[in-house]
Amino acid sequence: MSETQSTDAVVIENLSLEEAERVFHFLQSFGYIKNPATSGAMVVMGSPLSYAYDKAAKTLEIQLLMPSKIVTPAKIRAVVERERFRPEGLLGSEAGELPAADNHVEITIDNASGHLLVNSGREVTKGVSRVIESRIAAGDKVLAFEARSATWSVVGAEGSVTYQIDAQTFLIIDYFLEGELFHQCSAMLKGVNAARYKTTVSGTGTRCVCESDRGPWLEMTPTVKIEKA
Repeated sequence: MSETQSTDAVVIENLSLEEAERVFHFLQSFGYIKNPATSGAMVVMGSPLSYAYDKAAKTLEIQLLMPSKIVTPAKIRAVVERERFRPEGLLGSEAGELPAADNHVEITIDNASGHLLVNSGREVTKGVSRVIESRIAAGDKVLAFEARSATWSVVGAEGSVTYQIDAQTFLIIDYFLEGELFHQCSAMLKGVNAARYKTTVSGTGTRCVCESDRGPWLEMTPTVKIEKA
């Protein structure tokens, strides 16, 4: 029987059982942990992790079982350190205190490709989405697409949207947002003439929007630029 070795480990010390339970409750709300226990396994953003809490030593060890650019030891530590001190049900008004609630993604496309971009499909893994601009003229920079949580809950927004550049070439934008620590937007070119173009993605940070009558939500507003290579 082969043994999987961890690539990174995070050890949190002086963590009381009550604090550990707060952390487990937060992770369960995302669906990362199905049945919280003092030890087990979970999957965060497609990355498998194992965890073990030692009641006597008051330590929690989380091991990342495969490399990930999104789920890093620093981000895992930040989540645990934040949640261990949060009373259950507390919803802060600052981005750094915002637990997972509504997640909004608004994608702007800057079309410097020299071609008309035509929406050719979208896929939704989590949440709901809407194509705002199905046709983007050459030279235009517009808010093209939006996605959000399906409900006012911890469920995030994840999926992709595709625009056709020419008869055989496509711009594919992938996005996900599940709290201020776990988020990304990326773009790729696919097709016969993909090498003729290049893409850049900016503005992938998050911010808290506090003007809602339902409470604050988390927002990511990236801009995807496509231009000639």
